[in-house]
Amino acid sequence: YSTFNTTYSTGSTALDTCNTCHEPPGQSANNLNSYGAAVRANLGGGTAGALAAVELLDSDGDTFTNIVEINALTFPGDDTSFPAAEDNTAPTVDSTVPADNAVNVAINVWVMATFSEALDNATVDNNSFLLTDALDNVVAGTVDVTDNTVIFKPDVFLDNTSTYTATLTTAITDLAGNQLESDYTWSFTTGTGTDTTSPTVLSTVPADGATGVAVTTVVSATFDEAIDPVTVDNTSFFVTDGMDNVVEGTITVSDNTATFTPSADLAVDAVYTATLTTAVTDLAGNPLADNVVWSFTTAVPPPPSDDGGGCSVTGAGSRWDNGAGIALLGLLAMFIALRFRKRKDRK
Repeated sequence: YSTFNTTYSTGSTALDTCNTCHEPPGQSANNLNSYGAAVRANLGGGTAGALAAVELLDSDGDTFTNIVEINALTFPGDDTSFPAAEDNTAPTVDSTVPADNAVNVAINVWVMATFSEALDNATVDNNSFLLTDALDNVVAGTVDVTDNTVIFKPDVFLDNTSTYTATLTTAITDLAGNQLESDYTWSFTTGTGTDTTSPTVLSTVPADGATGVAVTTVVSATFDEAIDPVTVDNTSFFVTDGMDNVVEGTITVSDNTATFTPSADLAVDAVYTATLTTAVTDLAGNPLADNVVWSFTTAVPPPPSDDGGGCSVTGAGSRWDNGAGIALLGLLAMFIALRFRKRKDRK
């Protein structure tokens, strides 16, 4: 397969194997896969010519041509190996804070939009996410991006009782390069006051003191308002076991909910503690007033079943609840009776 690797620069990749042309595990001409058979049928013009001749074929019938599969480093002779479906779906805006046409908005507000999917951070900046006043003056500020959430933070408080318009332009793309289909705009009107109220946690999953929790659980907290996702990470939201070891996992934030997903199943019958620190803030920069801590206990594993387990050859139950067990007990009773009879005859 050296000619294949040279032609397609696939050395040290998944395709750098005889299985590209052969059915595993052998390499003989007798076990060629569909791609290898197609190449072999065109060898009259040499190996390089044969490779070129079959590039536009779909040898394994998975709807992808051989060359498309090779470029994607999937196997052109294996119909279970094929490129991931192409993402052609444009991102959409799911929600905004403040909401469109909101009134009496705090003048120290941060402006947030949550998208349907993760964004390409490089496409979100002060040119693609901007805030303007009623005279179309651009408000100075900074832009933060976290996964599918973008936040505009004005450098100074907004004016009292003034209307502002936020705009997200079509320069913003998802991770596949799909742009917003059109500019997205929404407006709101400020009041006369600032937001100085700390966010609070309304509920948690699992609840504090919960028992019998599945070892596959995710841990989440829902706040009374949207929170700044930039302030929620593994240092401000974490889970520890009974020995105070930090559980590995990932954190996502959606509007007013923060979720911790452990990287592996939790231990059975074990106590875990979740903590949110005062580093977590709302969209006005107000932190939690105090750390929020809650604990839960995972479920105890069920006892092993005795119906179908044990040492039964048939798998019908334990060694004592089937016909073989009953017969064995019968033989034992007969043996005891015979022994007793012999002793009685001697007397």
